[in-house]
Amino acid sequence: MCCLSAGSLRPASLTATTAVNEFPLTTAIPRETNSLLPAALRFRYAPAGAISLSSVRLVVTIGNANQADTAMTDLVNFIRFNDNNTLIGNIASVAYDLDIFGEEFDSTNAKAPVYRLFAKTPRGRRVEIGGIWKKQNQNGGDYFTLSVNTGYGKLNANLGRYPGQDDEDLMAVIPWD
Repeated sequence: MCCLSAGSLRPASLTATTAVNEFPLTTAIPRETNSLLPAALRFRYAPAGAISLSSVRLVVTIGNANQADTAMTDLVNFIRFNDNNTLIGNIASVAYDLDIFGEEFDSTNAKAPVYRLFAKTPRGRRVEIGGIWKKQNQNGGDYFTLSVNTGYGKLNANLGRYPGQDDEDLMAVIPWD
């Protein structure tokens, strides 16, 4: 059993979903760590100091769970195009943090997107949230633009080379709206 201290737990490494007793949790979490969590994730303490986890699944990652995948897990606001005509990515701000995925879309309509974008609802359902369009710049070069419903409004952005990365399939999401 590992005990967590306030110094070793970063709030950004916590994920909570509404699920009922997916697995038992017997790790002691000190009260000072609880105060670091956003109000929606704070735990109620029983008189003996135990934590009531009847409707919360807590996933805690300390350090790097997979050293080989460091770059991918640390990136935000990106799209990665895969060889099988799909894509994965993340779009984040202070208000939202969406892991997205997409699939190529074939259409005879010249104004249709080339990729449809999806995300998962809190209950795990796949919902369409937007698309990616291929356009041409003034010099005739191709570029991608996306439009996404974030749940807080519409995000319009271009895709460009991700800073500090050599991978040509990895694109940065650059908001312009």
